Amino acid sequence: MSFPKYEYYKDSGVEWLSEVPAHWGLKPLKHLAEFRSGGTPDKSNREFWDGEVPWASDNEFKTDELFDTIDHIITIKDTNG
Repeated sequence: MSFPKYEYYKDSGVEWLSEVPAHWGLKPLKHLAEFRSGGTPDKSNREFWDGEVPWASDNEFKTDELFDTIDHIITIKDTNG
């Protein structure tokens, strides 16, 4: 995979990441995503699955990088207004 070259770079402050394009912001993942445990939708009820929301299992966090998940769930809209 090839990425475009940018004119200016800055040190990311993260050893394994090295330099990033100067216009990029860096934030901890906990500031960009909400993490919850439990409440896994029933696998036998397929109406909850094959949506667009990534659903990570414990096994998928045993790697250094996670770009996508095996499973995806649907978004359930709040009907309470």
